[in-house]
Amino acid sequence: MCSSDLAICSAIVIVLMTIFLTHIFITNDRLVLQETVEDKAATALKVIANATGARIREAADLLPGRGNDSDRMADVVSRLNRDLSQLRQGMAILEVNVRTTSGAPIASSRVGAPLYEADRHALQAAIDSRRHTFSLSWRASADSGATPADRRIGHVYLPILDTQRNPIAVLDAVVDATVDARLTAYHNIGVALVVLAAFAVIYCALLMMVRRADSIVRRQYLELAAMNATLEQRVSERAGAAERAADRARRYNAMLVEEIAERRQIEDVFDRRELDSLARSKGIDPDDLAEVLAKYKIGRAHV
Repeated sequence: MCSSDLAICSAIVIVLMTIFLTHIFITNDRLVLQETVEDKAATALKVIANATGARIREAADLLPGRGNDSDRMADVVSRLNRDLSQLRQGMAILEVNVRTTSGAPIASSRVGAPLYEADRHALQAAIDSRRHTFSLSWRASADSGATPADRRIGHVYLPILDTQRNPIAVLDAVVDATVDARLTAYHNIGVALVVLAAFAVIYCALLMMVRRADSIVRRQYLELAAMNATLEQRVSERAGAAERAADRARRYNAMLVEEIAERRQIEDVFDRRELDSLARSKGIDPDDLAEVLAKYKIGRAHV
């Protein structure tokens, strides 16, 4: 794999890891945001429930089908509205509503109907579990009439129980988590940028290391190629020198062979002359003398 392919693969891996880690951080921040808003609103709502629980139970007993005293019901609801309005002040709550178990409003901290509709699923979950529930969603600004979902609205539902621990009403606290959500979003962007910057630094460092290693390998390859060429040249030169030396040895050997043959011819000539001279001095036939000397030489050779 070449360095460019490795760089591309590393970049893809870094992008995927950045997306994965950013998703983890964003999911965690959303959970933290939800838990923070829920804890604050639930704590405030429990304080309100302790202060107005008796009056909420009284109003629930006067609901149509349970009680027929409409004047008393109006008086209880009026005082309950006033209590809710006073208790809401100083708390990070948009409005507090008292609802029936079916979700219909009974009383509210603001004048008139509640601005925000109840989340039926969260309200029913609070009734079934006998404990508070929380829902968080983007909604349009109810007080400005804006159509886009520009506000992060949370609802905390706390069931009000009678002496038999049966839910007779539900307290609904509406909180605005837009600022927290935007801060969380900015934090998520910052985390994504930090993670991306960290991986970019690692990527650049790895890329520099890979390029340096690649240059070292290429340089060593070129050096090995040059050494190999030099070695081949030297081997060729030595092979040529050895071939030339062998040729000279062959020529020298041929010259020696010729010289030995010439010397033998000369020796044969001198030996023949000496043999003829000796045979004449002794009065012996040269061929007989030659035969005798030959047998003498063979005998000496065996000894």
